[in-house]
Amino acid sequence: MMALLFSNVTVSDGNREAQFFVAGVPICENDLEEWTAYQKFISGMELGGTVNVHADGYLYGEGSGFTARPVEADFTIRV
Repeated sequence: MMALLFSNVTVSDGNREAQFFVAGVPICENDLEEWTAYQKFISGMELGGTVNVHADGYLYGEGSGFTARPVEADFTIRV
């Protein structure tokens, strides 16, 4: 049996905050760049601003964990 690994990510800049799900556990900015919610958040920031990121990782299912694909991370939160 396999478990899907995904994260609930919160990004904030002191004035705004966004929360979204991603596949796996992000450890650097490159892991977030492909996600539309992150792109929208970054596009609304002032140049030179600071982003605070918090990620909570989750396993959905039983057994060995593997990184969820984007569609699986989205599906998991809707179940």
